[in-house]
Amino acid sequence: MAACTGGPGFWSENILDYFLRNNQITTKDGAEIVWYHAANHKSQMREALRSAAHMIEADVLLPSDGSEHGQPIMAHPPETYSDNSLQEWLAEVIQSNKGIKLDFKSLAAVRASMQFLENVKPLLQRPVWINADILPGPNGSSKVVDAKAFLDTVTASFPDVTFSLGWTTGWHPEKVNEGGNSNQVLTVG
Repeated sequence: MAACTGGPGFWSENILDYFLRNNQITTKDGAEIVWYHAANHKSQMREALRSAAHMIEADVLLPSDGSEHGQPIMAHPPETYSDNSLQEWLAEVIQSNKGIKLDFKSLAAVRASMQFLENVKPLLQRPVWINADILPGPNGSSKVVDAKAFLDTVTASFPDVTFSLGWTTGWHPEKVNEGGNSNQVLTVG
Protein backbone atom coordinates (compact mmCIF):
# COMPACT_ATOMS: atom_id res chain seq x y z
CA MET A 1 0.00 0.00 0.00
CA ALA A 2 1.12 3.53 -0.68
CA ALA A 3 1.90 5.83 2.18
CA CYS A 4 -0.63 8.51 3.09
CA THR A 5 0.63 11.58 1.30
CA GLY A 6 -2.46 13.72 1.14
CA GLY A 7 -3.30 12.71 -2.43
CA PRO A 8 -6.78 11.77 -3.63
CA GLY A 9 -8.45 9.25 -1.38
CA PHE A 10 -6.32 9.91 1.66
CA TRP A 11 -7.62 11.32 4.89
CA SER A 12 -6.21 14.79 4.48
CA GLU A 13 -8.13 15.18 1.21
CA ASN A 14 -10.81 17.85 1.13
CA ILE A 15 -14.11 16.24 2.10
CA LEU A 16 -16.01 17.79 -0.82
CA ASP A 17 -13.36 16.74 -3.35
CA TYR A 18 -13.48 13.17 -2.07
CA PHE A 19 -17.26 12.78 -2.28
CA LEU A 20 -17.46 14.60 -5.64
CA ARG A 21 -14.73 12.39 -7.10
CA ASN A 22 -16.61 9.31 -5.91
CA ASN A 23 -19.92 10.59 -7.34
CA GLN A 24 -21.56 10.66 -3.91
CA ILE A 25 -22.47 14.35 -4.15
CA THR A 26 -23.22 16.43 -7.24
CA THR A 27 -21.89 19.87 -6.32
CA LYS A 28 -19.07 21.24 -4.18
CA ASP A 29 -21.52 22.16 -1.44
CA GLY A 30 -21.07 21.07 2.16
CA ALA A 31 -24.85 21.03 2.60
CA GLU A 32 -24.91 17.83 0.49
CA ILE A 33 -22.81 15.93 3.05
CA VAL A 34 -25.01 13.69 5.20
CA TRP A 35 -23.76 12.89 8.69
CA TYR A 36 -24.59 10.02 11.03
CA HIS A 37 -23.78 11.01 14.63
CA ALA A 38 -23.05 8.83 17.66
CA ALA A 39 -22.54 5.56 15.76
CA ASN A 40 -21.02 4.07 18.90
CA HIS A 41 -22.69 0.75 19.65
CA LYS A 42 -22.52 -2.04 17.08
CA SER A 43 -26.20 -1.62 16.16
CA GLN A 44 -25.74 2.13 15.61
CA MET A 45 -22.56 1.55 13.59
CA ARG A 46 -24.31 -1.02 11.36
CA GLU A 47 -27.25 1.33 10.86
CA ALA A 48 -24.83 4.12 9.90
CA LEU A 49 -23.04 1.85 7.43
CA ARG A 50 -26.37 0.94 5.77
CA SER A 51 -27.55 4.56 5.73
CA ALA A 52 -27.11 7.25 3.08
CA ALA A 53 -24.65 9.06 5.36
CA HIS A 54 -21.34 10.15 3.87
CA MET A 55 -19.61 10.75 7.21
CA ILE A 56 -19.90 8.60 10.35
CA GLU A 57 -19.15 10.22 13.70
CA ALA A 58 -18.43 8.22 16.84
CA ASP A 59 -17.13 8.96 20.32
CA VAL A 60 -13.96 7.40 21.73
CA LEU A 61 -13.11 7.00 25.40
CA LEU A 62 -11.40 4.61 27.77
CA PRO A 63 -13.74 2.50 29.90
CA SER A 64 -13.91 3.72 33.49
CA ASP A 65 -14.22 0.24 34.95
CA GLY A 66 -10.80 -0.92 33.75
CA SER A 67 -12.28 -3.49 31.36
CA GLU A 68 -10.90 -4.12 27.90
CA HIS A 69 -7.37 -3.64 29.32
CA GLY A 70 -7.46 0.09 28.60
CA GLN A 71 -8.57 -0.48 25.01
CA PRO A 72 -10.53 2.49 23.60
CA ILE A 73 -14.27 1.92 23.29
CA MET A 74 -17.01 3.73 21.41
CA ALA A 75 -19.22 5.56 23.93
CA HIS A 76 -20.31 9.06 24.91
CA PRO A 77 -20.32 10.15 28.57
CA PRO A 78 -22.06 9.66 30.86
CA GLU A 79 -22.06 6.21 29.26
CA THR A 80 -18.73 4.46 29.90
CA TYR A 81 -19.46 1.01 28.51
CA SER A 82 -19.91 -0.14 24.93
CA ASP A 83 -20.27 -3.37 23.01
CA ASN A 84 -17.87 -1.89 20.45
CA SER A 85 -14.16 -1.21 20.76
CA LEU A 86 -12.33 1.25 18.51
CA GLN A 87 -10.48 -1.68 16.94
CA GLU A 88 -13.77 -3.45 16.08
CA TRP A 89 -15.37 -0.22 14.89
CA LEU A 90 -12.48 0.57 12.54
CA ALA A 91 -12.46 -2.99 11.16
CA GLU A 92 -16.09 -2.57 10.07
CA VAL A 93 -16.03 1.04 8.90
CA ILE A 94 -12.91 0.69 6.73
CA GLN A 95 -14.83 -1.78 4.59
CA SER A 96 -17.14 1.07 3.50
CA ASN A 97 -16.51 4.24 1.52
CA LYS A 98 -17.77 6.49 4.30
CA GLY A 99 -15.75 9.24 5.90
CA ILE A 100 -14.88 9.08 9.59
CA LYS A 101 -15.02 11.57 12.44
CA LEU A 102 -13.66 10.37 15.79
CA ASP A 103 -14.63 12.50 18.79
CA PHE A 104 -12.18 11.96 21.64
CA LYS A 105 -13.35 12.41 25.21
CA SER A 106 -9.94 12.38 26.93
CA LEU A 107 -6.26 12.71 26.16
CA ALA A 108 -5.73 9.18 27.48
CA ALA A 109 -8.20 7.90 24.86
CA VAL A 110 -6.29 9.77 22.13
CA ARG A 111 -2.97 8.28 23.18
CA ALA A 112 -4.42 4.76 23.41
CA SER A 113 -6.09 5.11 19.99
CA MET A 114 -3.14 6.25 17.91
CA GLN A 115 -1.73 2.72 17.49
CA PHE A 116 -5.08 1.38 16.26
CA LEU A 117 -5.26 4.21 13.73
CA GLU A 118 -1.66 3.65 12.71
CA ASN A 119 -2.42 -0.02 12.04
CA VAL A 120 -5.20 0.83 9.56
CA LYS A 121 -3.69 4.01 8.15
CA PRO A 122 -3.09 2.57 4.65
CA LEU A 123 -6.74 1.49 4.51
CA LEU A 124 -8.11 4.90 5.47
CA GLN A 125 -8.32 6.29 1.96
CA ARG A 126 -11.16 8.63 2.82
CA PRO A 127 -11.70 11.79 4.88
CA VAL A 128 -10.82 11.25 8.53
CA TRP A 129 -11.53 14.01 11.00
CA ILE A 130 -10.24 14.02 14.57
CA ASN A 131 -12.23 15.97 17.16
CA ALA A 132 -11.87 16.95 20.79
CA ASP A 133 -13.18 19.80 22.92
CA ILE A 134 -9.92 21.60 23.56
CA LEU A 135 -11.20 25.09 24.41
CA PRO A 136 -13.32 26.26 27.34
CA GLY A 137 -16.70 27.59 26.26
CA PRO A 138 -19.30 29.90 27.76
CA ASN A 139 -21.04 29.63 31.12
CA GLY A 140 -18.06 28.45 33.13
CA SER A 141 -17.43 25.25 31.23
CA SER A 142 -13.94 23.83 31.07
CA LYS A 143 -12.13 22.19 28.20
CA VAL A 144 -12.22 18.41 28.02
CA VAL A 145 -8.78 17.77 26.53
CA ASP A 146 -5.52 19.74 26.87
CA ALA A 147 -5.10 21.53 23.51
CA LYS A 148 -1.33 21.34 23.06
CA ALA A 149 -1.02 17.75 24.24
CA PHE A 150 -3.93 16.71 21.98
CA LEU A 151 -2.52 18.41 18.88
CA ASP A 152 1.01 17.12 19.55
CA THR A 153 -0.18 13.55 20.14
CA VAL A 154 -2.25 13.38 16.96
CA THR A 155 0.16 15.20 14.64
CA ALA A 156 3.09 13.05 15.78
CA SER A 157 1.48 10.17 13.86
CA PHE A 158 -0.81 12.01 11.46
CA PRO A 159 0.57 15.44 10.54
CA ASP A 160 -1.95 16.01 7.72
CA VAL A 161 -5.13 15.01 9.54
CA THR A 162 -8.19 17.26 9.47
CA PHE A 163 -8.99 18.56 12.93
CA SER A 164 -12.54 19.37 13.99
CA LEU A 165 -11.84 21.30 17.15
CA GLY A 166 -14.51 22.25 19.61
CA TRP A 167 -15.25 23.84 22.93
CA THR A 168 -17.47 22.82 25.76
CA THR A 169 -20.63 24.57 26.75
CA GLY A 170 -22.06 24.78 30.21
CA TRP A 171 -25.76 25.24 30.84
CA HIS A 172 -27.24 26.24 34.14
CA PRO A 173 -31.04 26.12 34.60
CA GLU A 174 -30.99 28.68 37.40
CA LYS A 175 -29.40 31.55 35.44
CA VAL A 176 -29.23 33.28 32.07
CA ASN A 177 -26.90 31.30 29.84
CA GLU A 178 -24.58 33.16 27.51
CA GLY A 179 -23.80 32.00 24.01
CA GLY A 180 -20.33 31.82 22.52
CA ASN A 181 -18.56 34.87 21.13
CA SER A 182 -15.95 35.69 18.51
CA ASN A 183 -13.17 35.52 21.12
CA GLN A 184 -13.89 31.81 21.53
CA VAL A 185 -13.46 31.01 17.84
CA LEU A 186 -10.05 29.76 16.77
CA THR A 187 -9.05 30.68 13.25
CA VAL A 188 -6.37 28.55 11.67
CA GLY A 189 -4.70 30.10 8.65
